[in-house]
Parts: sequence; C-alpha cells; structure tokens
Amino acid sequence: MPNDIDTLITVLILAGGQGKRLGGIDKGLLSITGQPLIAFILGKLKPLYPRIIISANRNLDSYQQFEVPVLVDNVPGYPGPLTGINTALQQVTTPYLLVIPCDMPHFPLELGRRLLQRLKECHVQIAVAHDGERLQPLCCLMSTSLSNSLTSYLAAGKRQVGHWIMEQPHVVVDFSDEAQAFINLNTLKDIDDFLTPQP
Repeated sequence: MPNDIDTLITVLILAGGQGKRLGGIDKGLLSITGQPLIAFILGKLKPLYPRIIISANRNLDSYQQFEVPVLVDNVPGYPGPLTGINTALQQVTTPYLLVIPCDMPHFPLELGRRLLQRLKECHVQIAVAHDGERLQPLCCLMSTSLSNSLTSYLAAGKRQVGHWIMEQPHVVVDFSDEAQAFINLNTLKDIDDFLTPQP
C-alpha cells in the first residue's frame, strides 16, 4: 500500500451513545489505566492518523480537551451511531472515513490499512471487519460519497448499521487472526476483565 493513508482517511471515534448498559456512564470518559478511555484510544490512533474526530453528545467540554474536533449529532435524542457517522460524512474532506467505537481499546492497529486495501481491490464503497464469529459493523471504512445514501436511509426512519452497510457495495474483511482485538467494554464486568492482569 502507498504511504498516503494519512491523506485518504479521517478517523471517527464513536463516543456519542448513552451508555445504557453501564447505567448511563459516558464510556469515552471512563477511567482506565489512569486515563479516560478516549485518551487511551487517541494515544493509539494519533501516531497513525493525522485526521481524527470524535462523535459525542454530552460532556463536550471534556471531549474538547483532547484537541481533536468534536462533532455533535445533527439529530437530537441519541438516534444511534449512524447519525454520528452521517454527521461526519457531511463534514470530512478526505475520500474515506474510518469508524471505530470508543469502547474497543484493543482495536487492530492495522484496521484502516487492511480495510483500505480490500476496499480498493474489490472496487467497493465500504469495507467492514469480521472477527471470525460476527460482523463488526462499527469497525468499517467507507467512502465519504455515501453521505446521500445514509441521509436517505435515516430519513426513512431506519437505524441499523449492519443493514445499511449490506445495502451498499461492500466487502467483508476477515480479522479472525485478531479476534480478541474486537472485545468491547460494554458492562462493568467487561471493564473489570480488561483491568485485571492476565495470568
């Protein structure tokens, strides 16, 4: 792959949810290893990508301290991650948007490069990761030209990320060699497991 990935991709970190399974905790600001989870994610991303944005809908002052642009959903009421993605698609200037959730601290460092390679090889508009057991629709790379398609999908009252992806020209990319990288911190047990040293 050419070394121009930084000119092709903007990374969107999804941190705009309600954290329902954590009792309403803002997951991106949850403290792990002595720092907010969003800071942990950014620490891994910044050496790889010069263009990073955060999708957030609350605690905006806290997110803005990390010195990357923070986007708020253009539709109120926490309508789901597709709204955050669509808000980003309407504003970024790179050809591609790489989507990563804020609660996946071990995401594959080669995620963007591998997705971009398969997207170009297959001449499609979305490349989405599969961990060997299930699709990971919030770990995907998409052409920013899909904004109109996503706007129409949302206007029809639809909200399912995987369903919308499957409607677009896409390729599913096998990441079964890094299956553990896709573990989410969705519950307090997940967080405890993450913080507990492995034997």
